[in-house]
Amino acid sequence: MALDKYEIVYRSDSRDWALVKEGADRASLVASKKQAIMAKMKKMMNRDSNEASVRVKKRNGQYQEERTYPRAKDPSRSKG
Repeated sequence: MALDKYEIVYRSDSRDWALVKEGADRASLVASKKQAIMAKMKKMMNRDSNEASVRVKKRNGQYQEERTYPRAKDPSRSKG
């Protein structure tokens, strides 16, 4: 089964951070600070037993990091 793909992005028009699932029209989660959206995302991933890849972007749009939930689903050949 393929992992769901999410991104955490800054939305300058509404001045907030959003967790958006690939292909979705609406954000799954929204928070005013990046630290808050990261905490909400972790709770959601652990609570729902999701199998997902989350790419985190910086405010300028560049990728900062990628996380895999659960950790056991992380491809062994990838860095990080």
